[in-house]
Amino acid sequence: MNNKRRKELRRAIEIIETALDIVNQVKDKEEDSMYNYPENLHGTELYESMEIAVDAMDDAISNIDDGISSLNEAVSLLEDIV
Repeated sequence: MNNKRRKELRRAIEIIETALDIVNQVKDKEEDSMYNYPENLHGTELYESMEIAVDAMDDAISNIDDGISSLNEAVSLLEDIV
């Protein structure tokens, strides 16, 4: 991989990390909202939807982290041989 492509991958990683930060912020706000929800409403459809959304964002965060790690690995491996 030449320098230009490595630079493009590093830029992509930065963009993905920014997106990850946004997802984390939204998830944290949704979690706070969920935890501050009145206890007598915890079994409602809205509360359950909030739980599912938070779980989905947790999964997305994990997958994004894995993707960032894979991209960093690709850049590192190719730096070592070029």
